[in-house]
Amino acid sequence: MTAALPPCEVSWFSALCDDDYEFLGVPDARLASSFEHCRDIVLQAESGGFDNVLLPSGYALGIDTTAFAAGMAALVTRIRLLMAVRIGESWPPQLARQIATQRAQIASLKALLALAPQEAAPHLAQAVKDPDRSVRRRASLLALGLEGENARRLGEEAIHDPDPEVRSLAALALGAGSGEHARTLLLEALKDPEVRVRRSAAQSLSRILGQDVSAVVDMDEGRRRREIRRLAALPVQPVRAS
Repeated sequence: MTAALPPCEVSWFSALCDDDYEFLGVPDARLASSFEHCRDIVLQAESGGFDNVLLPSGYALGIDTTAFAAGMAALVTRIRLLMAVRIGESWPPQLARQIATQRAQIASLKALLALAPQEAAPHLAQAVKDPDRSVRRRASLLALGLEGENARRLGEEAIHDPDPEVRSLAALALGAGSGEHARTLLLEALKDPEVRVRRSAAQSLSRILGQDVSAVVDMDEGRRRREIRRLAALPVQPVRAS
């Protein structure tokens, strides 16, 4: 009896080193290496059923292979990313740390936030629910790079975390969200038993209300509750970055 052959793997490649052009030696700006162009190639390859996609490395790089792979890791669900690494360009122990599971997850979020902030928000939202406390901490820290509604949603999720460090970072993220709902959450955070959480909440409230409210952090519980009621009645006057 003939043994069953393993299934055939079919792969594609992304144009990190610039694409092929219609005419040899005549560059086409539409095919120049960019995160958006190379991202679309990978996503199309995945939707087309390819098993793997090569992420090439070249002497005249358009995009660093490791950074691109980190950014794409948060966007794909099935296709395998085949990183090409040139001997001598990466120190093996450092590369191993970069692509270890937990580190890769954080690196992918960081790279995605830098390359495509609007696409990073839903992936950060998932990361702040991760069972690993260190992942939640780093995701909350990265959430400080968001603004507006995205910052508010992330802060709202993380402000109730059991880890005070995550709650503290969430309070800072809420400061970028502004708005009445952010103020409600921050006023509640001023009652937190951890001083660092209250400090972060006061810092964000100072930004939202347009006045320094840091004194509330060290008040005794009774005075703090009265001050929180007063702050709840103040109009929102967010401080704008100059």
